[in-house]
Amino acid sequence: MTEREQHFEPDIPAQEQLNPIEVPAKKSEKEQQWQEFEEKFKKETDGLGYEIEPGIFDAVVALNALGINTRQSCEGHVDRGRIAPWVDVQTAGEPKRFVNEDAVYQEIAAKHNIPVEEAQRAATELGEIA
Repeated sequence: MTEREQHFEPDIPAQEQLNPIEVPAKKSEKEQQWQEFEEKFKKETDGLGYEIEPGIFDAVVALNALGINTRQSCEGHVDRGRIAPWVDVQTAGEPKRFVNEDAVYQEIAAKHNIPVEEAQRAATELGEIA
């Protein structure tokens, strides 16, 4: 008998084969954290109620998982706005940009009957505050 024949395993009929026990793979801590961030950001919407676009979603999740807070993002559009994807980041506790900034936004929001956050977002989008 050759060496190859000694290690050859015979065919076992299907009914005699044992079914292996399927043990779910344990997720690593990082995979678990990533999934938690994904779940959190699936629920996030912008001021108009739109969810994070699929083409930029992973970038937003990755930045936030690394501790980089994101404020706005867009996957880019051929027919409107910017064609390239972008993400606007903001640090926690970012210093005010001008004196009495909060009061100014509150005044604008009250005047137009909108939330303060919307007044801040509109100023940023219009380029009033960079």
